[in-house]
This record gives sequence, structure tokens and C-alpha cells, in this order.
Amino acid sequence: MFERRLLKINGVRMAMVFVVVLFARGCQPPTDAAGLLAPEPAVERPVVSDADQQDVDEQYVLLVRLHIVAIEVPVGQASLSRDLWRHIDEEAVRALRNPLLGLNGVRAGLGRADTWPDVAEVLKALTGRRLSESAAVVLPGNPMPIALKIEQPRETLFVFDIERRPVGLDYPAGDHLLTVVCTLNEDDPSQVLMQAIPQVRSSKRTTHFREQEGRLMMVAEPDLITLDSLAVQAMVPAGDFLVFGPGMASDRTSSVGHAFFIKERKGMEFETLVVLRPEVFATTVRTPNPAGAIR
Repeated sequence: MFERRLLKINGVRMAMVFVVVLFARGCQPPTDAAGLLAPEPAVERPVVSDADQQDVDEQYVLLVRLHIVAIEVPVGQASLSRDLWRHIDEEAVRALRNPLLGLNGVRAGLGRADTWPDVAEVLKALTGRRLSESAAVVLPGNPMPIALKIEQPRETLFVFDIERRPVGLDYPAGDHLLTVVCTLNEDDPSQVLMQAIPQVRSSKRTTHFREQEGRLMMVAEPDLITLDSLAVQAMVPAGDFLVFGPGMASDRTSSVGHAFFIKERKGMEFETLVVLRPEVFATTVRTPNPAGAIR
């Protein structure tokens, strides 16, 4: 079972994000230098008096609590670990456009709920310490970025296409993200369809106009460059989890696996392994009931 202790980032615990914040901000919490989700400011729910209860309607909304475990180990220890990957079903993760994940230095697979104790033991052995977990609340259908590496320099990456041809593209300086979208199965909400895709978020901001509440507003936002050829998808039943990390070809410095999952610190290379477990839950949303409305 996943541990319930939330990961501390800059001495602050991850706060529960209310559904009001999720609708307003699009479920895209900021990220910090630790490479994980930074805490979202807590928002207090307005207190409704007994006299006002009759003017408020309650509706149930399904949300996804995404549990995140990220570990960092010396290069090769996780990507080449037979003890770890024999518990992971890599065939259950479907590459949407390019089946050559391995050739691009990326590994992804689905872990079953009953294998988590074994996987956790392997991860603890690799790190030599207890696993830490963070969590974020996600509105189904809204992209949520997880920062793997931040403030990276401009670089050229070569992506092997379906015909095994390397295609080189220049990417701007910025943050390397693994962006996740969770969609609920209408017939069985306990199953979550998860799609993950690598993205580069530029450090430079571009100014453009956006219409908001009937008015044009000038905003400055970073550019998002999506490596859509490496999008993957999997149906994740309740209790199961997805694992993402570098593959054998990540030793190629121009590979996607190296760019997103390999870090260098004090002359040594380390690789990042990310485990994601979605959990569906219901919450209530209070909405004003206009005077005279039929209940």
C-alpha cells in the first residue's frame, strides 16, 4: 500500500486543493526546484449559515487524487533493474503514435495493486530509505504537469519515428515536464484512463491577447512544446499504478529519455523514476440557488 506521508517541498506540506481552485486554475499547480509538485495555496471554503442553507444546492463531483512517488538513483539502477521491471507490465501501456519508446530511451508500464508491496521493497532497496509521496487533486480531463527537470538549457533532441528514422528538433531553454491527463470511465468510474506526454515549457514568455469575460486581455505565458509522438495511454484500475523512467537507450544524450529522466549533479548522473497512482473520489460542490428557482 502506498504510504500516506506527503512529500515536504521547501518545508511546506501539500495542501488539499478545493474544487473551486481546480476550476479556476485548470489543475496546473506550479513546480519547484525539487522537480515535483509545489504546494498550492490553501483556500478556505466559505461558511454557510443555517439561514442560507435553503439558498444553496449541493452537487457531487468526481475528482482524481493523483498519488506521486518519485525517486532518484544512480544511473542504471532503476532503468536496468530486473527485480523492478519484472513486476511491471510494459505491454499494458499503449504508445499512441510511436511504438518505439525503448529506442527513444523511455520505459513505461502498468503495475498491479497486488504487486505494489514487492515494487516498494525494490525501490526502497535502490534508494536505501523510505519512499516519500506527494499528492495532487486533478479535475478529470484537465492536463496536470509534473516537472522532471527545470531550467534546462536550449538543446537538440533526436526522436526515432515509427520507421526508425531519427528526427532532430531544437527545443528552447525551460522546464521538462511529464504532463498527465486523467479521464474517467463512464461505465466504471473506478477505472481511470491515463494519458502521459513529455512537454517542454519555455523559460521565455510570449505576449498575446486572450478573450476573458468578453474582454481582450494581454497576457505573457511560456510556450509549450509537446513531443506528441511519445504520448502513451493506459487504463488504470483502482489500486493499480503507472511507472515512468529512462530506458537503455537513455545513455544517448540526445534522446528523450536522457533529456527528461537523467540528471547530472557534481559530475555524476542520476536517473528519475516516477510512479503515479490515481484514486477516484467524490466531493460536494455548493452552488447558489437563485430565489424562486424550482428545487
